Amino acid sequence: MEFAYIEKMLVLTATIEINAPAERCFDLTRSVDVHVASSGLIDGQAIAGRMSGLSELGDETTWSARFFGIRFHLVCEITELIRPESFADVMKKGLFHRFAHRYTFLAETPGRTRLTDELTFESPCGVAGRWFDQWVIGPRFQKLLHHRLEYLKRVAEEDNAS
Repeated sequence: MEFAYIEKMLVLTATIEINAPAERCFDLTRSVDVHVASSGLIDGQAIAGRMSGLSELGDETTWSARFFGIRFHLVCEITELIRPESFADVMKKGLFHRFAHRYTFLAETPGRTRLTDELTFESPCGVAGRWFDQWVIGPRFQKLLHHRLEYLKRVAEEDNAS
């Protein structure tokens, strides 16, 4: 897990190796149902727009999640979908000044995939927001990214074993 700043935005990157084909990993990652199932740490829910199934290009989903005891909402749109190499979403409405998420899938060998999850965000409020991102939100998001990738790995490899 690593993080860096690009144009005032905090960029968190996490990578995991999964013993499953890239196509399987791609579909599991864009599944709204799997996303909700992996979001127990924040009580994540899809509450409007695409609420189940596989997200497609142009789909919008309104996500609800609980952070620090407060429920927040984000409206995100799938802005890139290149099967099975990558997909991305951006926040259209929500708490952050900017928020974007990109997944990339590299088929290293047949049946083995390197999944990289990159989350880029910027809170409002300038310098105070950047401090909050780095010391409060960033570590929380790092934990969530790690938890989600471990969940995806477990599901992909369980499905792959059958």
